[in-house]
Amino acid sequence: MPLQYFRFKILLFLLILHFGCKKNFAADNSIIMEEYFQLLKGLEYEAACDLALNAVNIDWELKDRLLRLSEILFDAGQSGCFDESYVEIRQHDNDLVVALDLLIIGYKELYFNIEKSNAFKYFYESYDIAQELNYLPLIKQNLLAIFEYYHFEIAQSTHQYNQYVEIFENLTLDDIDELLLSLYKTIFYSQSINEIESAYFKEVPKLTTHLEKLPIQNRLRPKVYFEIALMHDIEGDYKTAKNYYDKCLTESGSFPFFKYLKFSSIVKLSNIEYKEGEISKALITLKLATKFADIQDTLRTQYYINRYKSEYFSGLKK
Repeated sequence: MPLQYFRFKILLFLLILHFGCKKNFAADNSIIMEEYFQLLKGLEYEAACDLALNAVNIDWELKDRLLRLSEILFDAGQSGCFDESYVEIRQHDNDLVVALDLLIIGYKELYFNIEKSNAFKYFYESYDIAQELNYLPLIKQNLLAIFEYYHFEIAQSTHQYNQYVEIFENLTLDDIDELLLSLYKTIFYSQSINEIESAYFKEVPKLTTHLEKLPIQNRLRPKVYFEIALMHDIEGDYKTAKNYYDKCLTESGSFPFFKYLKFSSIVKLSNIEYKEGEISKALITLKLATKFADIQDTLRTQYYINRYKSEYFSGLKK
């Protein structure tokens, strides 16, 4: 589903607003808000957008932020454009609106700015307000945003990351929370600068258990497939690894927020081909990966492309 879907929904909302359909926030909408953030956790961004648009009692400014948040998460910077009128935090007496502003701008910095350190600053400020409000769904969403920030960073701080993981672990309420906790623990352990941490090999099997509980159409499956594939890849079981990388590629579809996952899967498949002695084939596959490169994250993309290309060409000379 293209980004135009979200743009149409926001335009529709603005038209409705223009004709005077303004509602105040009602207490019973807390259920809708919780459902909205639950949809975000499951990567169901279009459904979250529809839910926010159709909610009848939510303040129009709050609704606007919910629509924009679902849009930027769906697009993940792959359209190459961002509404530049939305770059400053506006003064507002609703702290929830301010927290959402900060979260959205944080994602803008993460997806559209080469220097991503500002993203953490905005995420943390939003997280701080969410804590003051004691609003659990937004606290979790900010923690997931912070995890995503660390995922983007090639060099990471173990202490800081673990601090937020422990906070999220104490807030888990359902199977999706448990899966996300295990997923981001696994991601971090696998990206250790020195060597794979022993905790990694204890955490990945938990993902297999979570995978068995997920419905077939659940959008978190591709993320789980990739991490399971990576474990088998590390262990040298290339046949199983290739199977899971292929599943990841198939089920991630054409969603822009999965583009980095497709890129990573193809890069890993090329590396398996290299390790199996098919160096020329590995170079062709690596070239294919560039078609799925994150257009906003050229630094990380080029780091991996150059790293593997250099290794492959060195292998050809032997």
